[in-house]
Amino acid sequence: MLKQYCTALLCLLVVLGLCACSAQPAGLQPETPETAAETFEPPAVEDTEEPVLAPLPEPETEREAPAPHEWAPAETVVLTEDQRNLFAEATQALVGAVYTPIAYLGSEVVEGETHRYLCRTQAVIPDAPYLYAVVELYEPLRGELTLQKLTTFDFEVPALGLLGGWAEPETPELTEEAAAAFSQAAEGTDYTAVALVCSQVVSGAQYCILCRDNAADDYALVIVYAAADGSAEIAQTCLPLDLDQAVIGAD
Repeated sequence: MLKQYCTALLCLLVVLGLCACSAQPAGLQPETPETAAETFEPPAVEDTEEPVLAPLPEPETEREAPAPHEWAPAETVVLTEDQRNLFAEATQALVGAVYTPIAYLGSEVVEGETHRYLCRTQAVIPDAPYLYAVVELYEPLRGELTLQKLTTFDFEVPALGLLGGWAEPETPELTEEAAAAFSQAAEGTDYTAVALVCSQVVSGAQYCILCRDNAADDYALVIVYAAADGSAEIAQTCLPLDLDQAVIGAD
């Protein structure tokens, strides 16, 4: 009897175990290392654009220095205070005339530097007219400034600033009107305008312009007449009196 009871109990336990296995949800399988590797997905990484670097600025190029013994025209003819002081130092010992710088024309590199100016001159005598000249002065590496050359033009102005007479501008740069008149009048010539020396109001206007004569490789004063109707012509060309004129001596 006891043997039968034990057999029945064992059968009951087997049935209960089978029922527990059948109650597990369908499709749920115990995870193994192989299945875990197959189902793992790395976290998504947001796309990031690579930073765009701004291009490096190009290095500034220095203005090419003039070769030795080569004249370099000035970037602007308007005088600086240093250029005025240099001219005053070079001409302070001159006697017989007053020299006033009007424009700075350029320089030449030698053993030192040679400077070129446009200046107004007037003899120290009553009622002396005004003249205009190109002056070259030499600034050595050591030593004193010296005046090398004075080239005076064949152009006289009895007085400046009178009504209807010649008048000097505030700066030697060409005005728009003077530049337009010169461009029309000098078409086809070898003249290049450098500086406005003086002007005169007549029935129209006249402009005295310092020009570079490219054919002669020298300077000239060109008088341009601009009529009221808009036409313009060269009225007169004033050449240097003497290209090798000696400088007035110093005491």
